[in-house]
Amino acid sequence: MQRFLSLALMLIGLIATHRTGSADPPTIIGKRGTRADRGNVESRAYMTGPTSPIVRLYNDDTEISFWNQPRAMTFSMAKNDVWDRRYFGDTKKIITLEDVRRVRFEGKIGRRSDLGLPDSPQALYSAYDFPCPKPVGQVIVRIDELRGHDKYVVGTGHKGLMVAKAKKGNAKAALWGLLHRTKNLLVLRGEYAGLSQPVRVQFYRHKDTTPLDTSISDIVHRGGKTNYDYSRDRPQNGPMAAPETGTDGRFFWVRQRFHAEKTFPKGFEYVMMGVIDGPSYKVKTDAKAVGTGEDAVVHPITPEAYKSMVGWLKETRRSAERVNDAEYGALATATLDGGSGSFVLYVAVVTTRDAADPMAAARKILLDAQKSGPDAVFDDSAKVTDKQAEAWHNSRVMHYNATSCKYADATTWHGDYHFNESYFLPTVVSGAAASLEPRLLMFEGMLPALRRNAREVYGCQGVCFPLVHYPIKHDRGVYGNGTWAFGIENTALMLQPFWHIFQYTKDKEILRKRAYPMMREGALFHADYAKKGDDGCYHVVPTVSQEHWGFTPKFRLNRDSVGALSFTKYHLKACIQASEILGVDAEHRARWREIVEHLAPYPTLKTDKGLVFCDVRDAPRLRKYNITANLIMVLWAEDISLDSPPELLEMARRSYRAIPDKEPSMRKGYLHRIRLYLGMLEKPYLGPQGRVLSWPGRIHLYAGVPKGATVTDQFSGLLAVVAFEVSAAHVGKEVRRVRIK
Repeated sequence: MQRFLSLALMLIGLIATHRTGSADPPTIIGKRGTRADRGNVESRAYMTGPTSPIVRLYNDDTEISFWNQPRAMTFSMAKNDVWDRRYFGDTKKIITLEDVRRVRFEGKIGRRSDLGLPDSPQALYSAYDFPCPKPVGQVIVRIDELRGHDKYVVGTGHKGLMVAKAKKGNAKAALWGLLHRTKNLLVLRGEYAGLSQPVRVQFYRHKDTTPLDTSISDIVHRGGKTNYDYSRDRPQNGPMAAPETGTDGRFFWVRQRFHAEKTFPKGFEYVMMGVIDGPSYKVKTDAKAVGTGEDAVVHPITPEAYKSMVGWLKETRRSAERVNDAEYGALATATLDGGSGSFVLYVAVVTTRDAADPMAAARKILLDAQKSGPDAVFDDSAKVTDKQAEAWHNSRVMHYNATSCKYADATTWHGDYHFNESYFLPTVVSGAAASLEPRLLMFEGMLPALRRNAREVYGCQGVCFPLVHYPIKHDRGVYGNGTWAFGIENTALMLQPFWHIFQYTKDKEILRKRAYPMMREGALFHADYAKKGDDGCYHVVPTVSQEHWGFTPKFRLNRDSVGALSFTKYHLKACIQASEILGVDAEHRARWREIVEHLAPYPTLKTDKGLVFCDVRDAPRLRKYNITANLIMVLWAEDISLDSPPELLEMARRSYRAIPDKEPSMRKGYLHRIRLYLGMLEKPYLGPQGRVLSWPGRIHLYAGVPKGATVTDQFSGLLAVVAFEVSAAHVGKEVRRVRIK
């Protein structure tokens, strides 16, 4: 039967070759940089290749980086749900707020054993590289005669096709195609001429390089030494299975299996399978191929530059080096005759999450694509409607940390989802709130674990968000850094999109069924956590200024951070308003109002430039912040803005100016937004809120254009608070054609 199936599939493939024909490669519209060292500077010299692609293809699930030179045109493949999901935190002793309080007041600072850290969930964050995303593999089109090419041009063509053209003497080749918008299907057409050697299409997956009984973070920062007892997690913390490769008729693939765990108790796997229409070809597989994958370029760097490089870049660099030096990999090579010819390569990536039988599902995707032909696939992708794209987006695993799909076996911060730096109001203002659905569903699905976290760690009602999250099943939340998780504002910050969506759409059903039930849980937590002091004010103690100071003896610098105060205020005010609209929770509303009206004032600091906001009460100075921790009430919590009283607005501006060394130390987006909200812009900033800024209380049109600046711009369909839809234009120095409905 297996032999009959192979013959049948081969016959299908042979029939398909008669339908491919040849086609002229599309004209390149937008050219891309193809230099091998593109984008590299010594201060960020970790690697060029998949992390700095010539072209990036992404469909909300599969991410592909096209890179390399034409001798080996390489597509590095990643997929949002391809993770090593092993996590042992549910079996560890949880660190509670009382543990922290006891240790800090006993003065035992800096000893990891004081909090039982070696046996806590927090210890896992540095002890292991997993959970983390994993690369799928490489698709390589090798044309050896284009080594040392005369010409190499890459860009985009019609219908969004990626196009690459190369030439050396009489040898030339072109490759063009796309990743389907709502299928994990890559289709590439190829043409070549003047070749005396064969063309090779290769699928490659390296043997996993995750270090045993240490982590990349520990290797880079602590020489690989850790206090963690790895024997407690045997045998689940052992090496991953070797990658596999195989062929059946014209079909060939690489495959990777993962450990079983709570999310996939029977194990998880993916297959990257391909088939070629066009000339006849032979496939050879090698389960232990050495030196065949394409190495990311890890640039030379001086010891001085390496020493000054930020830690996450060092980790990324080391991870790339380890993959380059992998012991071996699984390789499938399809060899096409040289001379002149054309071909169509179809590639499907399918995981256990997509189908119970990934091999069968991948085969079906490829057979369907062959039956349609490449141009029909291109047309089908171009015709995907917004509704279809939204449904696809909402059914995928959410893309996590921006550093996630970097084609190495260890990802900085585990590629996790951080709960202390997220902001989605520009998405809502631009009318794209529907794109937040995977995030909202994730938060709603976390509800039992969030309640348990609030109860067991903090002794409070409601829900409390930890610092990080992974796309895994767990019992009581995921724990990362043992300090920054106590940034008490994280909960309100994560629930903010629920309120924003109602504010800008006025959809009362969303408020009633989804937004308020989640917000109410957060309000119960914040109201429980804030405590009334002898001064009659409600204080938030302890908390940490996000990523600054850490925990200090007797909580000296862990009282009333701007972040905790401003978001307690923001969230309780939102819940007061929401409960009034819905006519519910009058008793809770009275307590929430009491806290808001008597919340401690923001901490301040006397400087030679006057009184300024500092990040936490009794802070001795303003720091070189990597988050604008002293102005979170401006950046995220919507409490000080252009519409604030003049003396308060001026104090916020003075506080911004007083932050030392802010330009190199903080993300530019943070600085732009604060300057926008405080009316301090020197150059135009035309994001959605730079055009329509409404949360301060009035609708500000083109607040992102400094006074007197000459700008030509127009927009339509942006949203303001109370669900106004706004259109306008900026012509020269004037705002014109304003329409609000």
